[in-house]
Amino acid sequence: MSIAQTPDTSASDSSRNHGPESVAGRRIDAVRILGNRVTKTKAINRVLRISPGMTYDSAAVSQARRRLKATDIFNQVDIFPHVSGDSLFLYVMVKERFYLSIDDIGGEWNTTKYAREYSWWQLRGSLAHSNFRGMMETFKVRASFWEGRSFGVGWTKPLPPSPWYFGVGMGISDVPDQATPWRRASLAGSLLAGRGMLDYSRVYAILTPAYRWMSYKGIELPDSLQTVSPDSLLKWKLRHYEYVDTSLRDEKSDTIFNEALFSLGWSTDRRDNTFDTRSGWYLGMQLMSNYLLPNDKRYSFVEFDADTRLYHRGILGNHTVAWWLRGALRDHDAGIFKHLMAGGEGSVRGFPNDYLGRASSANNRVILSMEYRFPIWTTPAWDVPVLSEIHPGFKNFCYRFDGALLVDWGHLWHDAAKPFEVREIGNDLVDCFDDGLCAGAGLRVLVPNFRASLCADFAVGWRKPWREQDMPCWSMNVYVGMHY
Repeated sequence: MSIAQTPDTSASDSSRNHGPESVAGRRIDAVRILGNRVTKTKAINRVLRISPGMTYDSAAVSQARRRLKATDIFNQVDIFPHVSGDSLFLYVMVKERFYLSIDDIGGEWNTTKYAREYSWWQLRGSLAHSNFRGMMETFKVRASFWEGRSFGVGWTKPLPPSPWYFGVGMGISDVPDQATPWRRASLAGSLLAGRGMLDYSRVYAILTPAYRWMSYKGIELPDSLQTVSPDSLLKWKLRHYEYVDTSLRDEKSDTIFNEALFSLGWSTDRRDNTFDTRSGWYLGMQLMSNYLLPNDKRYSFVEFDADTRLYHRGILGNHTVAWWLRGALRDHDAGIFKHLMAGGEGSVRGFPNDYLGRASSANNRVILSMEYRFPIWTTPAWDVPVLSEIHPGFKNFCYRFDGALLVDWGHLWHDAAKPFEVREIGNDLVDCFDDGLCAGAGLRVLVPNFRASLCADFAVGWRKPWREQDMPCWSMNVYVGMHY
């Protein structure tokens, strides 16, 4: 914590109201940082990069303010000069936000298990501290339970005054496969190194080694296609080739293999805010490959991922239109354990989790989402008793209720060069792609002081007629934090 006296604006010093132009070129005698109850002063100074003895430069001050805002840990940052007698003081005033948050909480309702029609739940949640140890670090803990179980931790640390940062993480999981009679388990780690570029961009590299095993013990294999879910990936495998490669299956033990993924990425973020975004855009691209250590050399691949988000004004000034386009393209089949799916929250919301893509052995995917967001009602602000004396976030506390109209579309396919391929198998024509479209509405309950939101979406989904779908699907998703 920094302890300093707020400048006395009532003093008779005639220089107290001098603006930046009048002090340009003068030597800074002291830098005083106020308002940092959690963030350590040395962490702010490393980002500020302005120290006593330097010459006052308004451009450098503006850049310092942008850097502090870009850390995304302050609700407000103000920097201004103050002259007292013959001394020039630079005051840095920050307003901190609440750093411990429920980063994610929700559940996944799945309609198939081991390639059969079966409904089951997986509940999940995660906690995040966005200013861990007061050093602008991020620490996350996540877990899921019920029929699917997992646990993971991650830590990211910036290295100011340099633009570099790094991170480490690990996770373990044990979940039933929806489309094949296997139970998946894995132990994986991650190493991250990145660098900020200019004020809005960054580049990074990630190495993800993993130890995976697939178990079919105690799981009954289907006797025929009639016992398999109609949209099961297993049905596709049984009709085209063995659903489990002989090189991966051991009749006496579980299948175990090692793998390592290496990724290179770049992103530029020009949004006006990462919470309750109203305008701006975001663009991210990534190349990922398992050539370093593939689980099977026949399934070595390179994947290109893209993530684009755009925000602009709606019909009225306080309405927002949000667009989200993301895609993945692979140069080669990644194998049965890495085929892509769609459906559920953060995807095509009119379908259950991972509902689309099961029958197409998808290696490629494009998903487009749009939301039209509008305010409904904001509660009167009040100071929460007791809590407002502990943390300023509970002062002028309020809830905001927003509505949203939403549309999602997803297209998944097997061969990158053949997005609408149809194969003739015996007397049947089999699609090597899958399409899903949904429309619906949502409610968002926002807590602006804590940059948090609770979201509920209801959507109805339609697939192409050749999927022999008798009626539209529907899905209800409840989760914490808007995905875009």
